[in-house]
Amino acid sequence: MKIRSRITESILGGIALLLTACSGNLPGDGNTGGTDSPGTPEEKGEPVSITFDMGSAIQTRAEDGTTQDEIMEAGNTFRIYVYDMAGMTNTETPNFSSPMANSVYTVKLVDEKLVATGDLTLYRGTYYMYLVSYNSDSEQPENVNGKINVVNGKDFMYTVLPNVVVQPQTSGSNQMSVKLPTPFKRLGSQVQVSVAAKNGQQPVAITTLKVDRITVKGLHSSLDYSLSDFKWKDSNSDFNADYTFYGGEFTRKDNNTTSFWTSPPKVLLPVDGSELLTFDVTLIISYNEGEKEINPTYTASMQKVLMPGMTYQFDFLLTFYGELIPADLTLAVKEYNEIELDSDGLGAD
Repeated sequence: MKIRSRITESILGGIALLLTACSGNLPGDGNTGGTDSPGTPEEKGEPVSITFDMGSAIQTRAEDGTTQDEIMEAGNTFRIYVYDMAGMTNTETPNFSSPMANSVYTVKLVDEKLVATGDLTLYRGTYYMYLVSYNSDSEQPENVNGKINVVNGKDFMYTVLPNVVVQPQTSGSNQMSVKLPTPFKRLGSQVQVSVAAKNGQQPVAITTLKVDRITVKGLHSSLDYSLSDFKWKDSNSDFNADYTFYGGEFTRKDNNTTSFWTSPPKVLLPVDGSELLTFDVTLIISYNEGEKEINPTYTASMQKVLMPGMTYQFDFLLTFYGELIPADLTLAVKEYNEIELDSDGLGAD
């Protein structure tokens, strides 16, 4: 009887060990299991520190479909959202409202190359990485339930890296550099505005011309970007907002009234052209050899679509008639490579 009992205990013990060994690392069982993502910290080894090779970091485009890459400046930041792909096929996408990790990265110049560094560490495995940026050194987009709310003036852009296999680059190392396969895609419309006196004899001679401010009206107040749809959502569809370019930021090449005062590029939310864009152009004009100075506001409007990723330049040319007669303000639009698009002269309202 004692011999039979010992044999039975040995058999039951062997079965229990076999069941224990088979219970770990089953794909889809709720663990981080699978071929690429071992199920326990001991099996995963040391976490891997991630850096990014930035390359050409930003992409804009022309209306003819051609693209132009820009470099993201050193010091600017982006936020990365990470999703575990364990148990998912290569064609599946994760639940973007629930990232497993996120971190802020800063672009730096290292050995004459732009790299981005942060504190993200990941165990060996396969991950989906979603990078979003305002192209800013101080603020990053925030994912709230799979959406990012964006306002005018924020240079919102994104890029994704699906199915990134994380593993050390060399044996014994815990470092990995990930190269961006595509640049960040800008989803706002980059806009510049400029003002000059029209070349030729003016009805009333201008001594000096400066920009006080230019306000663009007919804009969205904000838009929601959907991480899963990769596009703006149809929300906040009013066109009651405005954005102001302030004169202190304008520059020009020479001290001549016919030389354009030009703003730095700013990024506005796209509009579909269903509402007029209206520009209130407030100038500082001196005349009569500088003896008189006025601060008038002229208005011009046009029907114009602002497309995502496009860059536009709005040029204003002033014909000055003095204080008593309204000025003539001509508005033209240029696309980023300085090829003139269709533009009609628009008089002041």
